[in-house]
Amino acid sequence: MKIKTRTAYKVTFIGFCVFTIAAYIWAVYSICCVMSLNKVMLIGNSGRKPDYKQFENGGRVAQFSIATTKKGYTAKDGTVIPDKTEWHNIVLQNGLADVANNYINKGTKVYIEGELRTRSYQDAQGITRYITEVYGYSMELLTPK
Repeated sequence: MKIKTRTAYKVTFIGFCVFTIAAYIWAVYSICCVMSLNKVMLIGNSGRKPDYKQFENGGRVAQFSIATTKKGYTAKDGTVIPDKTEWHNIVLQNGLADVANNYINKGTKVYIEGELRTRSYQDAQGITRYITEVYGYSMELLTPK
């Protein structure tokens, strides 16, 4: 039986470190330079019952908004920083749209996971408007029944 010396362990450890560093560099390169990420995760309260539409081809869409609030605080110098609420437009399709239509009401707490999409339209005056929406692909109802 061959017993490893302290030098052998050092070489093994150094080899492991070099491999780990190389793997880390490759992962950072892959994320920063090659790939992109469009992912949104929100937990908030719905502002209204979803607008639900069914189409002739069988597709369904539910649209509603949820509010997320960053809690306010009092700074060390006594300045009061108020709560900040952001509203997010949510779009769900097909099965998720059915769940939203049946179970989401005003004030329902939900977790939405999805991606950001921006679209444009022309209003009644002919002005081009832009809207950013979260297209959800996963949803959890957090309000107890």
